[in-house]
Amino acid sequence: MDKERLKINRRHTRPIRLLRRDGELNLQKDSLNSFRVFNLLITMTWQRLFLYAFVSYIFLNVLFSILYWQIGGVECLSGIDRTSKYWIFDFFFFSTQTFTTVGYG
Repeated sequence: MDKERLKINRRHTRPIRLLRRDGELNLQKDSLNSFRVFNLLITMTWQRLFLYAFVSYIFLNVLFSILYWQIGGVECLSGIDRTSKYWIFDFFFFSTQTFTTVGYG
Protein backbone atom coordinates (compact mmCIF):
# COMPACT_ATOMS: atom_id res chain seq x y z
CA MET A 1 0.00 0.00 0.00
CA ASP A 2 2.80 2.43 0.81
CA LYS A 3 4.54 1.53 -2.44
CA GLU A 4 1.41 2.47 -4.41
CA ARG A 5 1.16 5.78 -2.60
CA LEU A 6 4.87 6.41 -3.25
CA LYS A 7 4.38 5.77 -6.98
CA ILE A 8 1.46 8.22 -7.09
CA ASN A 9 3.47 10.88 -5.25
CA ARG A 10 6.42 10.45 -7.59
CA ARG A 11 4.16 10.91 -10.55
CA HIS A 12 2.85 14.24 -9.20
CA THR A 13 6.17 15.64 -8.04
CA ARG A 14 7.87 15.74 -11.42
CA PRO A 15 9.45 19.09 -12.16
CA ILE A 16 7.28 21.35 -14.27
CA ARG A 17 8.83 22.20 -17.62
CA LEU A 18 9.39 25.84 -18.46
CA LEU A 19 8.80 25.20 -22.15
CA ARG A 20 6.27 22.85 -23.69
CA ARG A 21 7.30 20.43 -26.38
CA ASP A 22 6.00 22.79 -29.09
CA GLY A 23 8.21 25.65 -27.79
CA GLU A 24 5.50 27.70 -26.06
CA LEU A 25 6.05 28.97 -22.54
CA ASN A 26 4.38 26.89 -19.84
CA LEU A 27 3.48 29.88 -17.65
CA GLN A 28 0.19 31.14 -16.33
CA LYS A 29 -0.20 34.86 -15.73
CA ASP A 30 -2.65 35.54 -12.91
CA SER A 31 -2.70 39.02 -11.39
CA LEU A 32 -1.11 41.62 -13.64
CA ASN A 33 -3.51 44.52 -13.08
CA SER A 34 -0.84 47.02 -12.05
CA PHE A 35 1.39 45.87 -14.90
CA ARG A 36 -1.43 46.48 -17.36
CA VAL A 37 -1.67 50.12 -16.31
CA PHE A 38 2.10 50.52 -16.62
CA ASN A 39 2.09 48.80 -20.00
CA LEU A 40 -0.74 51.05 -21.18
CA LEU A 41 1.17 54.17 -20.12
CA ILE A 42 4.41 53.21 -21.86
CA THR A 43 2.77 52.05 -25.10
CA MET A 44 0.35 54.95 -25.72
CA THR A 45 1.20 57.89 -27.95
CA TRP A 46 2.77 61.04 -26.51
CA GLN A 47 -0.29 63.10 -27.33
CA ARG A 48 -2.60 60.76 -25.42
CA LEU A 49 -0.18 60.60 -22.47
CA PHE A 50 -0.03 64.41 -22.27
CA LEU A 51 -3.81 64.60 -22.58
CA TYR A 52 -4.26 62.13 -19.69
CA ALA A 53 -1.72 64.03 -17.58
CA PHE A 54 -3.41 67.38 -18.29
CA VAL A 55 -6.92 66.06 -17.57
CA SER A 56 -5.70 64.41 -14.36
CA TYR A 57 -4.01 67.65 -13.27
CA ILE A 58 -7.15 69.71 -13.89
CA PHE A 59 -9.36 67.13 -12.18
CA LEU A 60 -7.17 67.01 -9.07
CA ASN A 61 -7.05 70.80 -8.82
CA VAL A 62 -10.82 71.13 -9.21
CA LEU A 63 -11.28 68.46 -6.54
CA PHE A 64 -8.95 70.20 -4.11
CA SER A 65 -10.44 73.62 -4.81
CA ILE A 66 -13.88 72.23 -3.92
CA LEU A 67 -12.41 70.72 -0.76
CA TYR A 68 -10.80 74.06 0.17
CA TRP A 69 -14.14 75.77 -0.37
CA GLN A 70 -16.03 73.17 1.72
CA ILE A 71 -13.71 73.20 4.72
CA GLY A 72 -13.16 76.95 4.63
CA GLY A 73 -9.42 76.54 4.88
CA VAL A 74 -8.63 79.57 2.78
CA GLU A 75 -10.54 82.12 4.84
CA CYS A 76 -7.25 83.47 6.16
CA LEU A 77 -5.99 84.34 2.67
CA SER A 78 -6.41 87.98 1.79
CA GLY A 79 -6.95 87.62 -1.96
CA ILE A 80 -10.25 85.75 -2.09
CA ASP A 81 -13.36 87.86 -2.37
CA ARG A 82 -16.47 85.72 -1.87
CA THR A 83 -18.77 88.50 -3.10
CA SER A 84 -17.33 88.23 -6.61
CA LYS A 85 -19.00 85.83 -9.01
CA TYR A 86 -15.59 84.35 -9.95
CA TRP A 87 -14.52 83.39 -6.43
CA ILE A 88 -14.33 79.68 -7.37
CA PHE A 89 -11.46 80.57 -9.72
CA ASP A 90 -9.64 82.02 -6.71
CA PHE A 91 -9.95 78.65 -5.00
CA PHE A 92 -8.74 76.94 -8.17
CA PHE A 93 -5.77 79.30 -8.35
CA PHE A 94 -4.95 78.63 -4.71
CA SER A 95 -5.18 74.87 -5.32
CA THR A 96 -2.94 75.08 -8.39
CA GLN A 97 -0.44 77.24 -6.55
CA THR A 98 -0.31 74.78 -3.66
CA PHE A 99 -0.19 71.68 -5.87
CA THR A 100 2.72 72.96 -7.97
CA THR A 101 4.59 74.20 -4.85
CA VAL A 102 5.11 77.63 -6.43
CA GLY A 103 4.48 79.42 -3.19
CA TYR A 104 2.43 82.33 -1.99
CA GLY A 105 4.97 85.13 -2.08
